[in-house]
Amino acid sequence: MLAFESRDPRRRAWERWTPESTRGTFPHPDGGEFTSWVELLEVDESGADGVVETHRGVTEREGSARRSAEETLIFRPLDVLRADLESAGFAVEQVHGDWSGGPVTDATAELILLGRRS
Repeated sequence: MLAFESRDPRRRAWERWTPESTRGTFPHPDGGEFTSWVELLEVDESGADGVVETHRGVTEREGSARRSAEETLIFRPLDVLRADLESAGFAVEQVHGDWSGGPVTDATAELILLGRRS
């Protein structure tokens, strides 16, 4: 059995990944607090396999250097995910819109796929 989550590109989550909407201050395990946020760097919607998005996660803590890391994600549509799994020898048995087993709808942010080796 294979289970994994992918973000549904129809929801365009990357549009909400701005410093203003992601900035938060949290307790640090070593004491004090740290602040983190996400900066959207690039979005490429031209590919047939999905939307490629690159962002930078930034963390600041008083008395420490600012840290950041870039990450690139591919938001692949459900039909592409199904085709890729099938070409890898998996049969898609179930698709859910959340980890609680809810249905996929136009408001679904996640795609949870369950597959089994064919």
